Amino acid sequence: MFFNVNTEGKRPPVSLPRGTLDDIEELGTPFEQVKVNNGFYVALDTNYRRIFVLFGRGLQLVYGDRIGDHITEATTYNMEEYAMVFPPQIPRDSRHREYVAWLKDNPHLCWPPWARMGVYHWGMWMERGHPEKGCVITRDTNTIPAHVTPVLLTLFRALGNLTRAQRLLFGAVDAACRSDYEAVIKNCPMEKKKIWVTDSDIECFALRACLINVFTEPHYDGGDWENGWASMAPFGEFKDGDFCITELQRRFVYKPGDISFLKARRFEHFTLGWKGHRFCLVATTHESLRNSFDV
Repeated sequence: MFFNVNTEGKRPPVSLPRGTLDDIEELGTPFEQVKVNNGFYVALDTNYRRIFVLFGRGLQLVYGDRIGDHITEATTYNMEEYAMVFPPQIPRDSRHREYVAWLKDNPHLCWPPWARMGVYHWGMWMERGHPEKGCVITRDTNTIPAHVTPVLLTLFRALGNLTRAQRLLFGAVDAACRSDYEAVIKNCPMEKKKIWVTDSDIECFALRACLINVFTEPHYDGGDWENGWASMAPFGEFKDGDFCITELQRRFVYKPGDISFLKARRFEHFTLGWKGHRFCLVATTHESLRNSFDV
């Protein structure tokens, strides 16, 4: 699909800087809905450059239906188990400002066994407001109770299957950018990466955010690699929860096993509400890491 938008120049302001849940639904619901069952969808800008790519059943595309379905189920199970052992923290940033209203609308998230809502950040990043610290390992990665560490390491190993699929599909989307991302991992000192990498030979994203039953309001990913990509993969059992891209006026049906790539620093995106239990793994690399490891 071709769109009359540009990946360069000044980006517009956020559509709903103080929007409510109803405002978000009102903004995204009129967008044209796109469903990708088996195959892929590519959005190009006015200069024929890729903006967004969605691989329907991406895990199944890479591994085949039987193994892909197994990986989808196993990844979901491992995330559920980790969230039970070490519940995530409620998000406090502007992307999740309406979390109180979201919990009131979804009371099943407020009692066992699904009293889990929040975000984990795994890998390395440049902390907002603390440039003097340089590149650091996230607290969710190395500042956790001792009894939790083995569970997290098991989860990281399980995520290796997703990492392999993302790496392969990323190469099809933008091989040059993937090489730059891989160089960050390669040049990173072993003591900074040995904890969180699923496999140093296949890792191409320095940071992975795990959203547990959390929706996101309209936003841009301000710290991401300039002209780089973020990859998203949903899991769980849920209904609705379309992924919206404002500039494209499209909302995409996300299903467990799908894998997508977006220039998230340039294009506004958000999630519509859903029913059920929805996890989303978002992988990216921060721009500030480029200079940290001489890429």
